[in-house]
Amino acid sequence: MTTTSAAAPDRGALRGNRFLAMAIALILAVIGVIGSATGASAAPTVTYPGAIDDLVLEAADGSSGPLTQWDTVKISGTWAVPDRAVAGQTFGMTLPKEFQRYAAGSFDLPDDETGEVLATCQVADGHGPDLVCTLTAAVDSLENVGGTFWMEGTASGTTDSETVEFDTGNTIVVVDLPGEGGIIDEDTSEPTEPFKYGTATATDGVIEWTIGIPSSYVADGGFTIADQLDMSSEYHHYTGTVRLDQHPVENGKLVGDWSAVGSEYFDTAFAKDGRSFEFTAHDLPASGFTYRLHYDTQADGMVLNGDVFGNTARVNSTETSSTFTVTESGGGDGSGDQYTRFTLTKAITGDEADAVRGAVFTVRYNMEGATTPAKTMSLSVGKPVRSDRFPLGSTFVIEEIDLPVVDGVEWGTWELSGTGVTREANGTYEVTPESADGIALVLTNHADAAPVVGSLSWTKVGPDAAALAGSEWSLTTPNGEMTVIDNGEADEDPAAGSLSVTNLPAGEYTLAETKAPTGYDRTSATFTATIDRDHASATFGSIVNTPTPTPPAPPTPTPPAPTPPTPPTPTPPAGLAITGGEFGAASALIALALLLTGGTAVIVGRRRASRAAASSEEL
Repeated sequence: MTTTSAAAPDRGALRGNRFLAMAIALILAVIGVIGSATGASAAPTVTYPGAIDDLVLEAADGSSGPLTQWDTVKISGTWAVPDRAVAGQTFGMTLPKEFQRYAAGSFDLPDDETGEVLATCQVADGHGPDLVCTLTAAVDSLENVGGTFWMEGTASGTTDSETVEFDTGNTIVVVDLPGEGGIIDEDTSEPTEPFKYGTATATDGVIEWTIGIPSSYVADGGFTIADQLDMSSEYHHYTGTVRLDQHPVENGKLVGDWSAVGSEYFDTAFAKDGRSFEFTAHDLPASGFTYRLHYDTQADGMVLNGDVFGNTARVNSTETSSTFTVTESGGGDGSGDQYTRFTLTKAITGDEADAVRGAVFTVRYNMEGATTPAKTMSLSVGKPVRSDRFPLGSTFVIEEIDLPVVDGVEWGTWELSGTGVTREANGTYEVTPESADGIALVLTNHADAAPVVGSLSWTKVGPDAAALAGSEWSLTTPNGEMTVIDNGEADEDPAAGSLSVTNLPAGEYTLAETKAPTGYDRTSATFTATIDRDHASATFGSIVNTPTPTPPAPPTPTPPAPTPPTPPTPTPPAGLAITGGEFGAASALIALALLLTGGTAVIVGRRRASRAAASSEEL
């Protein structure tokens, strides 16, 4: 597999301000990589020494004239191995001590016609590094195997010699330097303005950034730096590594050596998202020193040739910015492995689209069949976000998760659109980009107004406002009629005389009492209320019942004393003889009457006799 590594600072940028290179010198000096023109280092142990030939050097930026210390140099040549060469065998060389690699890297040597990789070359980092190329199985049946190669390095040392020496294993190859004068010294003048640049490191995807602070920017023993990563370029984040160095300055020139500044003389505050930081230096010498702040960033995903990373720094009130471009470190026509990605943009439709434009959405994705954890990305409306890279031919499985909760909004089904996108039965989407250029996708959400869910309440009271229990009602809803019974059917309020009905849709409601509390008259009035978005909790208020009137008790009647009837005196019909059989009851009544009449006459006669006797005595 071919990978790419980042190039050193470009020659044009360094020549614009020669002092930048001195900062790089500090890095190299720490690891002991600045050497003198004393020839090549010992060659690596390889299967076929001397396989490399026809070496040529030129300035990487194509400029003419001699190399200046810290310029990037392009090294090219030819290679050839015997017909008997097989996979796993090696060839290589060692670069001159005057040359330096900032980071390890590799490149492929493919066949011009078939594209098959014939060898993979690995170059080390550091001073006078080794280059070792390993043959692949593609050479096993070939003859006359060979080709060309190129790679880059940095002219880290100075020399008056017009040549440098490469060790190819069994031969020291002397190669002319560009221009005349060897490799000349850099200008040690102190810059007058802040500057910034990035360089590759030995760790893949890690970039070291350097900010230069002239001595004139140190006020009262301190200075401030605000650094912000450029998120319009490739995504990266701070690793938390920070180092401050200082160098004596006299009359505008660097003198002496670089030295590290103790951490007690500065403070660093990184933002939670890892995309910016604030740096404050304090209690430094008031003058006589220039400073360099070094810190690292790590790419968020895989790093490929051509990726651009950037950030901006503000030193006190002066702004400076820089970008770093990843470039190939060696020859060949490119990588044997290709990668792809997708770009996702969030779109919103629906009546409530404006209400959710500030929301943040989350998408989870992975490669189909992957055993590694899925990745997530955060989306804002209208802002494209790139996925990490996966090998070309991979199928991405994409799903939206954890939709944001927004008051008054109900989310519809989300949709993913783009060339080749398919929806799976489990609700996820899949897409297989057809090229390394990737594919642009749009994820659309439908934001509709959430249905209103409301409630109705009312109380049943007497004329004195006291709550009355036991009422029953008929409630006409948009969906039909329902019965509500106090502390019974449909009533959600446990208090007697207080009624509440919940989970009601929007619409008009009519309430009628069907049964009054015991001892009260049912009201014949009806009551209306409306539930809508602005009145989700509606009320019919207090509904009053009046007591049922009690009727007066009726008087108790006194029955009159009964008067016995006077029986009539029967008169027998003329001419009829009275027989024993006809005498019966009628004869008995007649006899009784005669008896009573006779008795009365006797009594009257006696009374008259008594009165007459009395009168005689008085005379």
